[in-house]
Amino acid sequence: YTLTVTNNGTVDATLDANSIIQLDTANGQLQLTAPDLANDTIAPGQSCTFTFTVQAKADVSELNDTGTLSVVLSYTQPSVEPIPAPSHSVHS
Repeated sequence: YTLTVTNNGTVDATLDANSIIQLDTANGQLQLTAPDLANDTIAPGQSCTFTFTVQAKADVSELNDTGTLSVVLSYTQPSVEPIPAPSHSVHS
């Protein structure tokens, strides 16, 4: 599986340790191989591609399994100026 993520924001986004890649299987015959997802920074407008593989375990002679692959990417961003408070004004 290949997943591409693009930073459409205006500040850097750094992948943090709260990211989760998990494979849940019905019969335990499948295994997940995933990249190390630590501390990669994606600049505004930049993309990052992650590749994951799911395959039968080596000792499986007859594959009879299903699975669900879940990917949760957690990013932190540097502090930026405070968000303006909601307001309105009347002009003449």
